[in-house]
Amino acid sequence: MQTKARMVTLERAWERISDGGRGEALLGEGPGRLTAAYANFIVDRTWPSALLEFPLRGAPTYDVLVGGYGGALRSGARISAKGQDTAQRAVDWLVARGSAGLDLFFELDAIAADGQSAGIHCKHDGRPDDVRGFFEAIGIPAYALTYQRMWDRLPEGWDPFYAAVFPGRVDAPARMELLLDERVRLEASRDPSVLARGFGAIGFDAYDDAMLETCSRLLALGRVAGLQLDLMPDGSVGDTVSLPFYLEEYGGDPTPDFMGRPEVHRMMCELVRLGLSDGRHELIGGALFAGERLARSRVGRVYVIGTCVTATCAKIKWRGGRPDPAKFYLTISKKVYPL
Repeated sequence: MQTKARMVTLERAWERISDGGRGEALLGEGPGRLTAAYANFIVDRTWPSALLEFPLRGAPTYDVLVGGYGGALRSGARISAKGQDTAQRAVDWLVARGSAGLDLFFELDAIAADGQSAGIHCKHDGRPDDVRGFFEAIGIPAYALTYQRMWDRLPEGWDPFYAAVFPGRVDAPARMELLLDERVRLEASRDPSVLARGFGAIGFDAYDDAMLETCSRLLALGRVAGLQLDLMPDGSVGDTVSLPFYLEEYGGDPTPDFMGRPEVHRMMCELVRLGLSDGRHELIGGALFAGERLARSRVGRVYVIGTCVTATCAKIKWRGGRPDPAKFYLTISKKVYPL
């Protein structure tokens, strides 16, 4: 029952997201990439979440992250895809470590040299030992040192909570994501030099005054914000930086009205004003929903399967000081319980 039910539930969520032309306008293609990624990264009996990432300007397309296993992983847990040995080592590490404060997400990395290696993302609990354990488990211990050295340089209130790496890419950076605490966010929203000083402390110089001003304007609108940095193999910071805004902090209601909430609406309108969105965010509200259906196992047990699509994050990335189109994240999550 479980494998079939997982995919049926995913397909029904896709139908709701793409209904009324939303799929073509927001995602640009069918559900094949979503179902392939999900089928690859089911771990035993888990029902992981799927995150859809898509641009708010330019040709519509999407990428997928699968994860959010939480405490559902048990000893001997196996990832469903064959040949994902590095991803399996991450799962083994999480099971051995215990999942308190930790989680994993995977994506099919189309840029990987072999065309099939997974990008591996670890949401950690802010403890250096866990970051070191993660990188050592997946066979890239040098990145543990790179990550720690950057951590030591971060200003107060820049708090790492996420690490990612793409083992299939040649000379790929590791990614660090951090939260800006409320004091830092407010100070930076009023004074662009706050970010400039922080960037100086970590050796990031791929910015100009216009980028700093844009960051300040956006930080004034987003309640909870972070930064994503690329850490290069030689220990330097890459020339890209992203500013994610975590929309779950506004309640994450799975209803069309969520996108009309004043805080969210102001953020989306500012992205349009900055030329980072063409207004397609107006279609997102109709994709948000929560619903339930019944399913029966082969032995006759009846289950309730709850499905929810929520707005998760809006993100702006700069490359060499120039902004890319903003991106948006939807999360498809599920809960299963016996009737």
